[in-house]
Amino acid sequence: MGSDMSAERSVISLIWRTIGAARGRAARGRPGKAFD
Repeated sequence: MGSDMSAERSVISLIWRTIGAARGRAARGRPGKAFD
């Protein structure tokens, strides 16, 4: 169970990192701050 939780946490953190990178690219690619 503990290993399942840790695996789930790392997957969630990977997803959030991917979203953050995509949002950062979108904000840099547009005039003004679309995501802030």
